Amino acid sequence: MKKYFCFYCQKEVEPYGVFKWKFCPHCRHRITDDGSGFYRVCEHCGADMPTDAARCLKCGHIFDVQAVQTELFEGIFKRRRWIDFVFGIGLIFISLLAFIGIFYISFYIFFAALIIGVIAWILNIFRLRL
Repeated sequence: MKKYFCFYCQKEVEPYGVFKWKFCPHCRHRITDDGSGFYRVCEHCGADMPTDAARCLKCGHIFDVQAVQTELFEGIFKRRRWIDFVFGIGLIFISLLAFIGIFYISFYIFFAALIIGVIAWILNIFRLRL
């Protein structure tokens, strides 16, 4: 069985899960440990943290500002590309639906206007003969 570690209450725990999330039974925080047994130790206060942590969860000590900024920007750009791709596909889909809807509605509006015009023209012919 994998061992999990809560980085908030600093205890080794057997977490309970909700869907794919795991929570500490002591402090109810979400467990970010992957169960590998590896964790990082804070140089400032000695607290245990996830290996990918940029700052200490206990004291807030920042480890490497340059690495934190690079990691943050890379994460934003990676997510941003994915979001832009999904947004672009969604925009194309919505535009296509709008075009089809406008074409569909305008066809019936044109058809109705044509019928009304023909009826008005026929009534106008009958009025002139009377």
